[in-house]
Amino acid sequence: MKVGDLVRQLGGASKKIVTQRLREMENDGLVKREVVSTRPFVVTYETTNFGKTTLSFLEELKQWAEEQNI
Repeated sequence: MKVGDLVRQLGGASKKIVTQRLREMENDGLVKREVVSTRPFVVTYETTNFGKTTLSFLEELKQWAEEQNI
């Protein structure tokens, strides 16, 4: 997914903040960054296999938060 697409989906998050969080996630091995083009500069991110292991936990957390009206 391109950073710009993700920023639009998040609505309200700045590109700078989204990029910072993605870099943190990359450092933690949760996502993989790939430079697709240098002119114009385009970067995509993809969830790693390790990152995918967190999805069930995050879904449970989301469900719990919805049940608690958080």
